Amino acid sequence: MKTTLMERLEKSSKAVKYWWLLLVAGILFALAGLVAVAFPDITYLTLSLILGVVIFCAGVSRIVIAASSSGMMPGWGWMLTGGILEVLLGILLCIYPGLTAGMLYLFVGFYLMFTGCAMIASSIDLQRLGGSQWGWVLASGIISILFSFMVVANPVSGSFAVSYLVGFSFVFAGISFMTFSFKWRNVHKHFQHLKDNL
Repeated sequence: MKTTLMERLEKSSKAVKYWWLLLVAGILFALAGLVAVAFPDITYLTLSLILGVVIFCAGVSRIVIAASSSGMMPGWGWMLTGGILEVLLGILLCIYPGLTAGMLYLFVGFYLMFTGCAMIASSIDLQRLGGSQWGWVLASGIISILFSFMVVANPVSGSFAVSYLVGFSFVFAGISFMTFSFKWRNVHKHFQHLKDNL
């Protein structure tokens, strides 16, 4: 019985041990957003490249977390799928920045919608794993989806407007990622504590 419990705790702990990758992704999102806000005259080409790199890194972090928690964390398949889509989107933005720059706000809007849905799904996983304050992650997901509707429903024109829109959107996305990473870290600590006390 004790051995079985230890095995389950070990698997659960492994499922969240790469929480820090989400923190790194959140910091990158926030930095990219701040760059866009601080330099609103930045070209679409440069902005697309920056966002492409950040989204690519976020995708890689999701893939690593999903792969490490394969079969152990509820919804890991959705995280893996999301990570693959992020990697593909990041590559698209980097390889064809000229084609995507004119519709950058749409990319941002739909990406925020995707991120919001992923956050909501992750909040459910966090609750199942015994994480406290999973409601904050759920709230971040809902706000992200609302923000995405605002972006898509109100297209803007002009480099300054797009830079500000993208900038604030990515700062919020970064905060959401960082919030989720800290909640994930708490779950990891919880499992480690349970293992140490067995």
